[in-house]
Amino acid sequence: MKRRGLLISLLIVGAILLLIFVHNPNSCLNNRYEFSIEWDGPTVFVSTYNNTDKLSSFEVTELSSSANNVQITNCHVYVVRNFSTGSSRSDQLDYQLWRYDPLGNTEIVIKFHKLLPKANTQYSVTTAISIDGKFIALKEYAVEYRTSDPNDALVIKKLNDLDKDYLKIPLSEIYRTSNIMGSPTLLRWSKDSKNLWFELSEAAIVNGFGKINVVTKTFEIYKAPDGTMGGDAFNLESSWITYDPESFWCGEITCTNDERQDRIRRGMSSELYVYNLITKESILVESYKPDPLWYYKPRWISDSVLSYVLPDGTTKRYNVTKKQHVLE
Repeated sequence: MKRRGLLISLLIVGAILLLIFVHNPNSCLNNRYEFSIEWDGPTVFVSTYNNTDKLSSFEVTELSSSANNVQITNCHVYVVRNFSTGSSRSDQLDYQLWRYDPLGNTEIVIKFHKLLPKANTQYSVTTAISIDGKFIALKEYAVEYRTSDPNDALVIKKLNDLDKDYLKIPLSEIYRTSNIMGSPTLLRWSKDSKNLWFELSEAAIVNGFGKINVVTKTFEIYKAPDGTMGGDAFNLESSWITYDPESFWCGEITCTNDERQDRIRRGMSSELYVYNLITKESILVESYKPDPLWYYKPRWISDSVLSYVLPDGTTKRYNVTKKQHVLE
């Protein structure tokens, strides 16, 4: 009987601990978790590891096609999902933000059709969640779209208090103070979860980058170098951005080929530069003449090392701190 009583007690304690883990978003902060994500169309497969030990695997269906549809924080995976409402219109889908803990337990954090800021405005389903899991950034815009609508704003809320705005910055104030225009795209938060970065762009052209500090509740806007495009790689920790001052985009194959041939006749090259938004330093990393429209597929593999690809498939790396190429 004593053994049976002890077993029952252990089971009760285990159940209580599991409930604490599931319902307390901060209960996993003392552990080191890593999430592995694999996409397969509208389905995402998630595996959770504690150091090298695999804890769980689960899949999430009805994945939204919106940007930032899967985000990883220290303790959770957040997924924007969409469900049919029975209407054939895409704007009538029911968008929801779901939170998954390392064991695959889940809860609905936001139902976007119910989280309405005020009359005639709504939130975009594209969000940015801080790595510590405390803040979520949203874009508020008018239901009936109008250019530079006074209701358009970037909004930051605490995830545990979604009914209130922690910080709201009207786009009109951003445009007025910086004189840089463009539609805002939420990027990511810094590793310390103090700064949220976003870009201001018109079609494929990026005009500038913005940084919001949630500690001081202030923002700064930085002009992007001429030639910055949507496919360039931005390192938000060290403020370096790649660009080609003579970049070109028309969105159509024929005019792209015509431009390429014209540039070949003029002896132009495709150039890969890096530019620091804070110091305004610019460095030429690579130049390639045979294809003056070559896209280098740049990506940052650390705060200081840029990786890019040449037309022959060779991958090269450049260290912006040492200002030199480095070995693989």
